[in-house]
Amino acid sequence: MRAKPRRIAAILQQPQLATLIARSRLHRDLLAQVRDALPSDLATHCTSATLSGNVLHLQVDSPVWGARLRYHVPGLLSGLRTRHPGLANIRVRTRVATPARASRTNRRRFQLHHSPRAAEHLEQAARSVEDEKLCHALRRLAKTLSEKE
Repeated sequence: MRAKPRRIAAILQQPQLATLIARSRLHRDLLAQVRDALPSDLATHCTSATLSGNVLHLQVDSPVWGARLRYHVPGLLSGLRTRHPGLANIRVRTRVATPARASRTNRRRFQLHHSPRAAEHLEQAARSVEDEKLCHALRRLAKTLSEKE
């Protein structure tokens, strides 16, 4: 026999979930504090903020923004110490969003731009290549590029 459906409110009030929800809110609030203290262009690239002991761990979405964020660490550290007096250090980590982690709305579809000129260059390259497989692949690509949509 199937169990009766339970209300979502009752499920969310379970101790384990309540703890996770509370931690999630703390992380969200901490991230908001960090983003408020950063320039707007840099703030959007800061994706996560967690406090572990006296160390604040920040994640950014690319190495370039990680380098820029590191320049702001001293000012950020002094600014956040008003709310977090024991804060001793900030560590910046880069976590590049791979297609599996990227949201579906952020993905861009590859669009093939048909170009007779590019097809001509590929055909010339295919004629000058000795490797049979590469030659065949270049010719197929040239044919695809020369076709109209």
